[in-house]
Amino acid sequence: NTKKSKEVESDIAKDKIVFKVQISASSNNLETKPSNFKGLKNITKEKVNKLYKYFYDETESIDVAIDNLKKAKEKGFDTAYIVAYKNGKEIKLSEVIN
Repeated sequence: NTKKSKEVESDIAKDKIVFKVQISASSNNLETKPSNFKGLKNITKEKVNKLYKYFYDETESIDVAIDNLKKAKEKGFDTAYIVAYKNGKEIKLSEVIN
């Protein structure tokens, strides 16, 4: 029965934690093309109130996220940092990493 297996998959996906590197926040709504972000690819944005938060990549691995943070800082995003999401909502990184 494929319906049951899809339900199980969606339950697993609900608890999935992903890491993103926030590289900037701005009131400007920029296109997420690499030329707007010093050549970085896989940029996403999220509107929070009147700000647009810009993120570099998304991964389930904290090690990959740490590498992404290094790449972002090498490109000049000195204030970049890692954020964690669970069920699509931002959570404290300390809840995920001991």
